[in-house]
Amino acid sequence: MDKIEIETKFSDLEDCLNKADHVLSALEESYDLQKVTTDMTDDLLFAQNRSSILTEIRIAWDYVSQARQLQNSIEKEIL
Repeated sequence: MDKIEIETKFSDLEDCLNKADHVLSALEESYDLQKVTTDMTDDLLFAQNRSSILTEIRIAWDYVSQARQLQNSIEKEIL
């Protein structure tokens, strides 16, 4: 693997991590996941949104998995 290919993989790795960070930050903000609630209405809304939350977590996980594969590929080439 030449220098340009390695730089491209590093760029792809950074891109994946940025996308995962964006998805998770948006998820936290959209559903106010830092909020501790004792309100039944908020609890019911959260329960209704759990499918959407799970989908967004799976998207982030896909980006993290892709980043891990890129990292492993880079490590094999460098070491």
